[in-house]
Amino acid sequence: METPAGFTITEFVGTNMYKHRAIVYDPNGEKVVSLLWQPHSKIIAQNSMLVEVANPLLYSGGYLRIRDLLQAIHPHTWQSLSRLDIATDFQPSVSQWQVINMLASGSAYVQGKRDGNMWHNYDSAGQYVARTPRQLAWGAAKSQIKWKLYNKTKEIHETSTDGRTWCTKPYITECWRNAGFRPDTDTWRLEVSIMGSGQLQWHGLRLSWDTIADPDTLTALYYDLYATRMTMRLNQGHTNKRYDKELEFLSTPEQDISRIRKADPAKEQTHVAYAPTIRNLVKEIERPEVMANPSIHRPLLGTLVHIVTTAGLRGYFAAMVGKDIFTYIDDYMDGVTVRRE
Repeated sequence: METPAGFTITEFVGTNMYKHRAIVYDPNGEKVVSLLWQPHSKIIAQNSMLVEVANPLLYSGGYLRIRDLLQAIHPHTWQSLSRLDIATDFQPSVSQWQVINMLASGSAYVQGKRDGNMWHNYDSAGQYVARTPRQLAWGAAKSQIKWKLYNKTKEIHETSTDGRTWCTKPYITECWRNAGFRPDTDTWRLEVSIMGSGQLQWHGLRLSWDTIADPDTLTALYYDLYATRMTMRLNQGHTNKRYDKELEFLSTPEQDISRIRKADPAKEQTHVAYAPTIRNLVKEIERPEVMANPSIHRPLLGTLVHIVTTAGLRGYFAAMVGKDIFTYIDDYMDGVTVRRE
């Protein structure tokens, strides 16, 4: 890896998933991304790297600049989104407080959610102790899409033993000030977390970098998820739950609703009869005399790509040599250049 001018890359102990971990800091010493590579599991591609974006960049739009930064650190191709969190912050109205309390008490529920948990605050209120909801979450442990409704103000503030309170994420409260939120009122958040985002499609397209690069697209995705996967209803006891009254919570714009769903698997017809041809081609292409002669290896590389892609054997090729055909071509040409130098 190369260190871009002004930046710092510091390596730390790895994790239980990856052998190596490093953090990239900007010229001001602020964390930009965490880089994790060389996975312990053989199921994960050994040439893959997980990139975790620092939280402040998610609020400033700074995450949009990391692709150029990562390319400067190491040439790569973009694989997929692993996790995507989208949220809306609001200061509850009277009606929203009523819905929150009903969800906490069980007099209202979220349609189709069979698993969840709740956190509460207990405060003295005169002679009694009052229980106030602080966080409600929906989604089974293995669910790909989970929702969380919680008091964000309390989450980002800590109180010391001497009673002093401070904010752990001031960049969030700055966003609230810019949005005109009242500083003396708690702010709540309704957040959806999507795991394995690259395996899902929306409006017929896989979730990708293009999805998060456009704020309008990201907002439309959130409202579609809210409309299709966060329906709140009164617990009225009807056998058919569709007759339970639907509750209004967030104001949503009118838009064409598209339900997010599993992406269609790639459909390609394979022709295994060409496997021996591919193996023989690779042997020929990697002979030193062939590598030394561009007029020979270039047309052979073109033939290899044509056979692998036309025969639908990219998976076979990747399993055989340990990398995708196009990565193989790039590495091969890099090796040729090194030999010449």
